[in-house]
Amino acid sequence: MIDKNENLLEIHNLQTHFFTRKGVVKVLDGLNLTIKRGQIIGLVGETGAGKSVTGFSIMRLVRKPGEIVGGEILLNGRDLLKLTDDGIRQMRGTEIAMIFQDPRAALNPVLQVGRLLAQVLYHRRNMNSVQARATALDLMRMVHISDPAERLNSYPHQLSGGMCQRISIAMALACQPELLIADEPTTGLDVTVQRQIILLLKELRDKMGTAQIIITHDLGLAAELCDAVAVMYAGDIVEIAPVEELFNRPRHPYTIGLMRSRPLFGDRGRIPAITGSVAPFTQPPPGCPFHPRCEYAYSRCSEHKPKPFPVGPEHTSQCWLLDTAI
Repeated sequence: MIDKNENLLEIHNLQTHFFTRKGVVKVLDGLNLTIKRGQIIGLVGETGAGKSVTGFSIMRLVRKPGEIVGGEILLNGRDLLKLTDDGIRQMRGTEIAMIFQDPRAALNPVLQVGRLLAQVLYHRRNMNSVQARATALDLMRMVHISDPAERLNSYPHQLSGGMCQRISIAMALACQPELLIADEPTTGLDVTVQRQIILLLKELRDKMGTAQIIITHDLGLAAELCDAVAVMYAGDIVEIAPVEELFNRPRHPYTIGLMRSRPLFGDRGRIPAITGSVAPFTQPPPGCPFHPRCEYAYSRCSEHKPKPFPVGPEHTSQCWLLDTAI
């Protein structure tokens, strides 16, 4: 039985910087996040907010010129940043896994999908060929691939985007990890297949208890799939709350702007947009990073960065307007 009140992943003051010719790009500069066992949490925000970098940092897949320069990433109390390269490789797949944004690019195009799954099972679960084939079939059934025995012999280019995504999910779950990170898991798929992937991810959490981080810019997907949502802006989480609380009672001006900018069915009017654009990471504004675009900003916003203020059960927001001590 999973204790859903127990923390699985704790991120403290995570700092991931990119050292470029134009200067140090501090994509993540003090990120804090907690994931409970069996929880599905969404990371949402505009392109360039730092969502994918967060996922790659947790997996320790950040490559040069990027570097994790500080903080802690605790999985079951064990700091992933202190592991050797061999140590983190052993944990990838077995305790923590990732589904990448482009399922076709993530699959080796010259290997049949059955062999792709079998390789994971050979190397990670020490199975022989008979065991690997039987388990690969079970995994394909688990992710609802029709005619799995026939599909074992298919190459990725012979499968639809939705099928490739299901194979990616099956590979990620082959070793039954406790945490699954999905980077834009429905991008490029048609609406019907998106719905199927959402239901599949929910079903896998319910059956296997796998906690999930869903990285997305799609608020609709986050609303339907996630238990809680963390809103990212300029490399930091500006608001986090249970999903119903966030959508019914957003408290940060950026979150409110995102909600207003959603196209609604039957709405033919002009969709209100958030004014301005995200400041470059090489020249972040002083104080609250959102204040140059915020219609509610006042002098304090440009002077000091706000801390997360509690505004409800498990609901915090980084905005000076919520400071009750004023």
